[in-house]
Amino acid sequence: MKHPILALTAILFCSAAAHAQVTYRGHAYGSFGFEAPSKGSIGDIMTSGFGGDYIVWKGAGFGGDAHYAFPRREPSDGIGLAAVHGSYHFVNQYNPKKFVPFGNAGYTLAFRSGTANFAHIGAGFIYWFNDDFGFRFEWRNTFNTNELFLSGIRLGVTFK
Repeated sequence: MKHPILALTAILFCSAAAHAQVTYRGHAYGSFGFEAPSKGSIGDIMTSGFGGDYIVWKGAGFGGDAHYAFPRREPSDGIGLAAVHGSYHFVNQYNPKKFVPFGNAGYTLAFRSGTANFAHIGAGFIYWFNDDFGFRFEWRNTFNTNELFLSGIRLGVTFK
């Protein structure tokens, strides 16, 4: 009888240690933004959407998002934005901190009745309130070879 109890105790301790070694691999988020078109001011365009990032190695990863961008005074005149990007999060995957800065760059497809191709760069941070829930701030510029398309900030919630 002593041996099964000893074995069960060893299994419980090993499983608790294995749970503590889970690495930080990524997150999902929802956001709301205030954007400036190329010849406008911040807040003329609003965005709302969702996305996520997956960390592949150290802080390097990839992600994507989908947003609806619309004029503040005419929400029905908006366009869709679908983006994919490479990213780098300044995070220790095995011992993540509350404050995690990041940067990203990638491709954005704008669509409504037609499509347009853009590139984007962004930077920001995530502040984790606990292990699973945080606040996200991002600044992003979306542009093509001719001109700046949108520039603004996005605020949101992040979860694992």
